[in-house]
Amino acid sequence: DYSLMIEENRYWFSVTISKRKTIEGSLAGFTIVVSDISNRKETEEVLRQSEERFKQLFEYAPTGLAILSLDGHVRHVNLAVCRMLELEADSILDRHISFFAHPSDRDVLEFRYMKPTSQISVMDLRFLSANREIIYATVQSSMIQFSQSANQYILLHLTNTTSRKEAEIRLNDY
Repeated sequence: DYSLMIEENRYWFSVTISKRKTIEGSLAGFTIVVSDISNRKETEEVLRQSEERFKQLFEYAPTGLAILSLDGHVRHVNLAVCRMLELEADSILDRHISFFAHPSDRDVLEFRYMKPTSQISVMDLRFLSANREIIYATVQSSMIQFSQSANQYILLHLTNTTSRKEAEIRLNDY
């Protein structure tokens, strides 16, 4: 693909060059086909920018976002989940979400994700950070399906409620 600037406008084109041969097989010349692909390039750029915006929205969202397979294994996480669990993404990916849950909440979490529904569900759970501190979180989940795939996934939205929960516990202790 090639581009050409004409009066401050960029035009894209592709060039295909084919040999032309005589009946005897010797070179007779070339056929050159030039196609204007400016619209395709513009569409590709719009798509690339859209994908980049979505990636930034997912990655830098202030609350945790995780995409799970239907059997509960973590496929993608954002930075907020990594910060919450005090782990790098590589240490989270491909593990079952219950691996990170507080032992008392694992059964609830495993049961909940063994039978996902299309409805949004909300629950309060405890997780354990890398240094084994309890993290309280409100977890919202919903089913998603990416257009290019027939596979369904579970989207988790995790809101860290540890500060609020610890304040409630302190108030109840008075």
